[in-house]
Amino acid sequence: DNRLVFPKLSFRPGVMRSTLDFPGGRVPKSLPLRDAATKILEREVGVRQDDILDLKQLNGNGWPVNSSFSNQKLWAFVAEIKSSCQLDSEMLFERSYDVNDAAEIDNLLEDLTCLQCRSVLYEYLHQRRIM
Repeated sequence: DNRLVFPKLSFRPGVMRSTLDFPGGRVPKSLPLRDAATKILEREVGVRQDDILDLKQLNGNGWPVNSSFSNQKLWAFVAEIKSSCQLDSEMLFERSYDVNDAAEIDNLLEDLTCLQCRSVLYEYLHQRRIM
């Protein structure tokens, strides 16, 4: 139904508080990106691979994320899940956001303080607009 769901807030030691983030994690070099994305979705929000209708990669080459400790790439995917998928509310943030409602996207942008997550959201919204 065109809603974005998120895992429960995660404590981030660097900012000393819990933040709203898209599901994510580091990808071992030996694991294909799509496989990593499906594993992350199951681990963080309880969506099994057979509940995914479509898994779209938003950025083909990954975005460089340079820090003083490592050079990484940010890979962004969006999953469309079956309407019959029963999500576990114990794993999820208390609200979801309708991508077709500008006021809800504004609320999401207030809640989503991670720069990388905001970049993924903006890319997703941009691609929805031009498709």
